[in-house]
Amino acid sequence: MKKFIGITLFWCFGLGINTSQAQLFYPAMKIDKALSENANSVIRNEVNVFKVKSTSEGSFYFRQVVTILNKKAHANAFYIPYDKNSKVTQISATLYDALGTKVRKIKPAEIQDRSLIADFSVYQDDRFKYLEIKHSSYPYTIEFEYEMNLKGMLFITYQDWSIQSFGQSVEKSSFVIELPKKQKFSYKALNFEVEPTLGERNGRDIYSWNASNLAAIEKEPYGPKSSDVLPALYLSPDAFKVDNYAGSMKSWQQFGEFMNQLLEGQDELPADMKAEVNKIVASAESDKEKIDRLYTYMQENMRYVSVQLGVGGWQPFSAEYVSTKKYGDCKALSNFMMAMLKEVGIESYPVLIRSGDLNYEVEEDFTTPSFNHMVLHVPSEDYWLECTSDNYPPNYIGSSNTNRNVMLVTPEGGKLVKTPVLKAAENQENHKAVILLKPDGSAEIAVDIYTSGAPHEVYRYVKDRYSQEEKEKWLTRISDFPSFSTKSFAILPSKEEPEAKVSYELSVSRYSAKAGKRLFVPLNLVNSWGDIPPAVEERKNNIHRDEAIWNRDEVILDIPAGYEIESIPVASQRIEAQPGYYEMKVEKRGGQLVLTRELKLEEGEFPAAEYDEIRAFYKGVAKLDAMKIVLIEKKVESVVKGQ
Repeated sequence: MKKFIGITLFWCFGLGINTSQAQLFYPAMKIDKALSENANSVIRNEVNVFKVKSTSEGSFYFRQVVTILNKKAHANAFYIPYDKNSKVTQISATLYDALGTKVRKIKPAEIQDRSLIADFSVYQDDRFKYLEIKHSSYPYTIEFEYEMNLKGMLFITYQDWSIQSFGQSVEKSSFVIELPKKQKFSYKALNFEVEPTLGERNGRDIYSWNASNLAAIEKEPYGPKSSDVLPALYLSPDAFKVDNYAGSMKSWQQFGEFMNQLLEGQDELPADMKAEVNKIVASAESDKEKIDRLYTYMQENMRYVSVQLGVGGWQPFSAEYVSTKKYGDCKALSNFMMAMLKEVGIESYPVLIRSGDLNYEVEEDFTTPSFNHMVLHVPSEDYWLECTSDNYPPNYIGSSNTNRNVMLVTPEGGKLVKTPVLKAAENQENHKAVILLKPDGSAEIAVDIYTSGAPHEVYRYVKDRYSQEEKEKWLTRISDFPSFSTKSFAILPSKEEPEAKVSYELSVSRYSAKAGKRLFVPLNLVNSWGDIPPAVEERKNNIHRDEAIWNRDEVILDIPAGYEIESIPVASQRIEAQPGYYEMKVEKRGGQLVLTRELKLEEGEFPAAEYDEIRAFYKGVAKLDAMKIVLIEKKVESVVKGQ
């Protein structure tokens, strides 16, 4: 990361952007063979120009000519976020065939205008322009161009340069930032080492980066996040202003100081709410119990609603607002919970977090607001609270928020910390199944499940969001059992711990295949493994497992009267690889056959050279889980009269 000094007001002309007709004919046959290999699309030419007018506003120009090679490409879809402060001033697109001949210009009516926030948003002003262009034959080429004025949060986050996506090669691409002389910025280059070319025009500083002839990069199974592989450029302002708030991204501490400005005065509860809070914790015997009670109160009385207003959607609505309205977004609910804890003398800090897929993880050496969510942390108890959830237990923020760098907003400013990691011991899914097999191949099945951590989340969701009919349909979709009818299905989540108990009973008409005197019986349809990554000729990147799991299962099969075991392909086996181990055993106990099974996989990073070994391990697990035993009718000894 380097810091540079820049300028105050500008409009950049003469950057060599020539949109003449001669440049628009990019015949597919001219693409170098090396750039076509492993590529679904090819960027023929791309121009990004980001102009910083002041600490509070600027503009962005984008032009891309991209050739779509096949149906796997996603580069034919374009997405432009905007809000009430930042407007798209110009947008156009043109379609060309494989030879580079113009097919048609895209009509304005084809460009959709959508809400950026889901349907559960009550208030929001974030929107996006969306365009998807299709053609009847491949390859085809699209020229897409737009320009927008930037203010508020869409400006101060600065524009990034995503040079290429997986399966995409680049003929030529450039990024330019122009800014006032006295204005500084920081940048971080990912997976490329091109230094900027520095220039000056009309008293303004210009920094430009160029990339060319970049071969396509394939997305590997169990690969690293995209920011560890794909080239990109991230930028952030050293100084910025939005509405009446001035801030800096020179460091995480200073960015946290800006967030403290937005939070100041927002944590005041009305008098009646203060009285209610103190009543709730009156008999609590510890701070932990106080936290749990107040968290439960919030879950039962306040609901999550997306409210994307305020300072670019970053400033929470006040605790008084939530107390009155009985709803709020992640910021408002976290702030409300913080206010309740403050009332009873417990200090807590807001946490800015990137929830969900982690394509880029923030690091100490570069400050950028790569966040989309807020949770709360209580340092005295090392407690984490997901305030948008109405059913998570206290101190559980969900698998989409675990094991990542986040910014803690302390009174002294911002500080990077890491959220808890869910190890295998926390992520369990254990089954006990009893299968009453009948001579005609049908079966009555009863299953009890204990789940914790990440695996339990879906059951908690289904329990609270689905009707009984919807639950049974969901069970049918996810189950490996052949066609069945559900006799019972119950889910019991714990209120105190991230756990759930599940039970169901099924009638399966054709559980085993019958052939003459034999029954071919699958032993493990309860929790079988089917995730086998594809073969890779030459693995380039290390193998990543983002989630640990631990399964311990028991399947008890009642052998039907008149049958005996003819064959068990594998009676016991243990296999191991870098992520963990799998162990199974089949044994006869009286009139029953009992399968015990254990699979334990840790999260982590493993050497690329071991990909084939790890893949063979997964194949071995899947093969053993798919094993069938053979039952055969017992021979009936003939009895001769008089003997």
